[in-house]
Amino acid sequence: MKKTIFFIIILAVATNFGYSQIVYSLNSLSSVPSSRYTLAENTNHSLHLSIFIESDATLNGFKTTLDGGHELIWDLTAFNKNEWINLKHDFTTTNELINPVFNIEIIDDNTSGTGFGTFFIDDIKIYDNSLLSIPDIENEVSMAPNPVENVLTLTNIPVNSEMKLYNVLGTEFMVKKVDNGNRVNLEMSGLSSGVYILKILDDNRIFTRKIIKK
Repeated sequence: MKKTIFFIIILAVATNFGYSQIVYSLNSLSSVPSSRYTLAENTNHSLHLSIFIESDATLNGFKTTLDGGHELIWDLTAFNKNEWINLKHDFTTTNELINPVFNIEIIDDNTSGTGFGTFFIDDIKIYDNSLLSIPDIENEVSMAPNPVENVLTLTNIPVNSEMKLYNVLGTEFMVKKVDNGNRVNLEMSGLSSGVYILKILDDNRIFTRKIIKK
């Protein structure tokens, strides 16, 4: 059974009539633990992401693909601007995808993509839908404060799970076994300011969260 896959970024996408049909590619790197992933063939998955549409944007939509296939159309017209919105699409893999290239493309037609402005994409996650308990971990785990300056406190972590902390380049800073999930404190005062990725591994489940260190 494949693990849940997460790759977390923040991407600013901007276009206008002169620069439509732009493709932004996210390449998985087999040497970077926070990036590499495999999707099994003939398996149901769901792609989750967050978007923020600036108030002056007239963009209507974009599409995403994995290795040039599994095209998903994302319609922006139904959502409010100036606030983060969580979106989801389901898809089924037709073949195994190993470290695939994830593309984001502005759609160049009059009904679903042409326009001006900027929108942001963050927290891109791919779930294996056969692992139905994965979203439950996200709902249960509590983490504060974030952004953090000194100590990050987590609660409701699965007992006997393992926590790993990476920077966005995949460098591992910490590995910690969880004996008591009611309250776990992570000392982060010695780390440089920036974005870190926390992974919690529990059997065949992986929970991933982005942490901002002040």
